[in-house]
Amino acid sequence: MSIYQKCVGEWLFPLHEKLKGHQTIHIHKQLEQSQWFAPAEIAELQLQSLRSFLARIAKTVPYYEKQFAELGFHP
Repeated sequence: MSIYQKCVGEWLFPLHEKLKGHQTIHIHKQLEQSQWFAPAEIAELQLQSLRSFLARIAKTVPYYEKQFAELGFHP
């Protein structure tokens, strides 16, 4: 690995992403770990992610807030 690659990969890119408010580095680390999960662990992670997504849109998107209320659905 060249000095340029090391500087960009270890310092510049993470700093740039942090300044932009992105979570790229954190997400990459999570994906590195989760690729080795057992199928049951992956299914649980997917379910948690889906629940989190549905709860977020129920609070922030008026259309889905109304639809969920009409259905009696509480994520």
